[in-house]
Amino acid sequence: MNPLLLILTIPKVDRRAYLSGYKDGQEKICQENFVYAWGLAGRIFPASCDTAENATALRTAWKQGMDEGTKASRLN
Repeated sequence: MNPLLLILTIPKVDRRAYLSGYKDGQEKICQENFVYAWGLAGRIFPASCDTAENATALRTAWKQGMDEGTKASRLN
């Protein structure tokens, strides 16, 4: 399909609703215990948490989980 036609067929995005949903998701995901568990499971740091007010603490918690998960997998 022609890219121009594709652009013309995309409905307008409700930016306010999008940003509201993004913020809701960010509030659920960007918690220290949540990112710690993600690190423990070997998952990458959620990019949306890079802009959270407590991004440094979140990255520290995630790294701690990642380090502990890596250490545990080496022991098994």
